[in-house]
This record gives sequence, C-alpha cells and structure tokens, in this order.
Amino acid sequence: GVITDDHPLSVAAARSKALKEADVVLLLGARLNWILHFGKPPRFRPDVKIIQVDICPEEMCNNVSADVMLAGHIKTVVQRLCEELARGGYYSCDRSGEWWRGLREKVEANTTSIKELSADSS
Repeated sequence: GVITDDHPLSVAAARSKALKEADVVLLLGARLNWILHFGKPPRFRPDVKIIQVDICPEEMCNNVSADVMLAGHIKTVVQRLCEELARGGYYSCDRSGEWWRGLREKVEANTTSIKELSADSS
C-alpha cells in the first residue's frame, strides 16, 4: 500500500466498507482485477469514479474503464495532484465527519475480531 497499516488514515482493516462507500477511488499503479472485484458492484458503488495512475500507459483501462487516466511516475503525479488540490482549496480531510467515523468504527471492530480469532487456541 501507499501508507502503512498503522497510519492514522489507513482503513486496510475496513477496506471493503471503504471501497463500497467511496464515490472516487484513486488507483495508484494497481489494476482492478479479480482481487478487487474488477471495481464492480457489490464491492464498489455503481457510480464510483476511478482515477488511475500508472507509469505504463498500456495498463490504462486494462480491466476497467477509468474516468481519469494519468500516465507518469506515481510519486510525481501524486505530488502534482496534491499541489493542485491544495491550490484549489480542496486538500482537506474532515476526520470527524460521518464517513470517517464509520470507517474508524469498522476498523476497530475488525481489529478486535482479528485479535480474538488470533488468541483462540482451539
């Protein structure tokens, strides 16, 4: 992943919920293959917008049509995206909002469940 599992913005433990509820997915150097259910419902919203970033233009829309395709080195593309979002006043994340709160609750529930299953010696 782009961020570690223990990063405050990581929702790896609630990945299914995050993807199912996301209106936009930024795909960085990955493909929406069978592992990610090809970006289709019910794993994703029917109206989800896909932004695909890949260094290899041939990989664009390989499995799923992206709404926005950006060819280039991921680090450079993401840096430029962040700069443009900040310049436009869009670079903020309300971590106290309902969406984030729901994700955090799901992360905590899943993490607790995993710990309980791991501790079971039966």
